[in-house]
Formats: sequence, structure tokens, C-alpha cells
Amino acid sequence: MNVNEGFPAGLAAGFRCVIEGLGLITEPGLRRHAVLPLLLSVVVFVVLLVVAVYYFSGLVGWVDHRLPSWLAWSAWLLWIGLAFAYAFGFYFGFMAVVGLVGLPFFMALTNAVERRMTGRLPEIHRDMLYLTWVGFWRQFPRLWNLLLWLLAVCLASLVLFFIPLVNVLIGPLWFLFGAWAFAVMMSDFPLGARDMSWPQQHELIRGQRGRMFGFGIAAACMALVPVLNLFLLPATTAGITLLWVEVLEPAAVAARSGRS
Repeated sequence: MNVNEGFPAGLAAGFRCVIEGLGLITEPGLRRHAVLPLLLSVVVFVVLLVVAVYYFSGLVGWVDHRLPSWLAWSAWLLWIGLAFAYAFGFYFGFMAVVGLVGLPFFMALTNAVERRMTGRLPEIHRDMLYLTWVGFWRQFPRLWNLLLWLLAVCLASLVLFFIPLVNVLIGPLWFLFGAWAFAVMMSDFPLGARDMSWPQQHELIRGQRGRMFGFGIAAACMALVPVLNLFLLPATTAGITLLWVEVLEPAAVAARSGRS
């Protein structure tokens, strides 16, 4: 497994990990670990969706009444940008809630996938309760980092909005940011299982930009497919574990694959 791959190869590898993750959660021995994350995902998704739909019409009315007349010509672009921002806010909130509440279940699935891929668990001397407790608090610097990037994307979107033709880039900008943010948040499950701090994780993530974007883009595509998107978090938990095991334990993965 070449972990020094270029950006295009990393992009393809990250995309592949999501597809393989979806297959992994259907395998005997892993299926039972995916049940609780799946149920939690469905419950949180339904609750947040009801709240989001309820408040969206009010948001549209509020913006419509405050849109200056000289910007009326670009109202359609504003609605597209607003829809992207609102969808991302929903997506981000969903991930934050599920990640904080369901951390023990996702870490259990992570450990099961790692054992399946390498034949053993990470060599750490911490129990699951400790890793869950530390992992909970580790989410906050991660969320703070993503919040700073979110503000940067909002400012960039505001600038782009006033530039004709170029403002069509607002949608792709939000899509790429959402893909990156999703991969960063999901990475805590396999890296946190190794008791890595956020600065340690951040350094690793920066070195795997291709895989991060490929993984996030594949996850975003999966999120757009009805029914299949209900399996998004269990599948991507398995996929992100596979991604980082390939990076951190290439010899073990190769040896395990050779015996299969």
C-alpha cells in the first residue's frame, strides 16, 4: 500500500474506501456493530430534518424582506447559496450531534473493522471508557478548527456573490468544504482509538489531503441517494477506518490480504 501517493491517487483511494466501507458493514461479525450507529443516525436525522424544514420557510421570508432592490436581479443566486449554506448547516449539526452522542458505538465499530483488516487492535493501553471520555472533549478543538474554516468560506462566498459569473463557484466551494469537514470529523474514530490528540491527528490529516477529499466527496454523493444515505455513518465509519489503517498499518493490511 503506497501511502506516499499523489493527490489524484489519494482522491481515488479515499473514494474507494467509502464504497468498501459500505460492503464491510454487511459482513458477518461486523453487521451487529453497525446496528446501533444506524439506529442513532436515523433518529437524529429525522428529528433534525423536521426542525430544519420547519424553520427554513421563516428564514426565506426573513431574507426576502431584507434583500435590497438593487440586488433583486441576483435573488436566484442568493437562494442557491442560501440552500447550500442551510444544507451544510444541517449536515454539520447532524454530524456534531451524532458524533458526540454516539462516540462509543462508532468506536466499537471502528475497532471491529480494524480487527477485521489487520487481525488485531491498535497497541494502546487505554480502555474504551477512557477513550470515549477523552474523545468527547477532543471534539471541541476539532469543531473550533472547522468553525474557523467555515467563517473563511462564508467570507469567500460573500466576496464571490458580488462578482458576476464567478459567483457560480459558491456552490462547489461549499460542497468541497463540506466534503473536507466530514472527512476530518470522521477521522477521529480510528485515530482517536489510537489515543491521538487533535494536534497529532491534524498533522496526519494534512498529509493525506487527497484521501480526505476523495473520502468526503464519495460520502457527499452517498448522502444524496435516498435510502442509501441512511447507512451513511456506519458505512463511512468503516470506510474511514479502512482509510487510516491503510495509511498507518500498510504491512499488516498487506499481510492480511495475502492470507485471504
